[in-house]
Amino acid sequence: LSAMIPEEYGGSGLGLAEASVILEEVNRCGGNSGTVHGQMYNMFTLLRHGSEAQKRFYLPKLASGELRLQSMAVTEPTTGTDTTKI
Repeated sequence: LSAMIPEEYGGSGLGLAEASVILEEVNRCGGNSGTVHGQMYNMFTLLRHGSEAQKRFYLPKLASGELRLQSMAVTEPTTGTDTTKI
């Protein structure tokens, strides 16, 4: 789902509020937005922290659906996988 990917990388260039509405509509129609949320969440990490080369390589593929990016690994010595405690 390319809602928050900037247009320069082939996305829709929408903001967080619009992306939230999309997720609400997916759920309202009986879909499961969990996988969509995972892709949007990880894409945003790339958008915010990725190098320009990484953005040029990955974001157009994510926007077109050629590539899916849905996994994230987190662990910390004192919090484990509870990201709210980091």
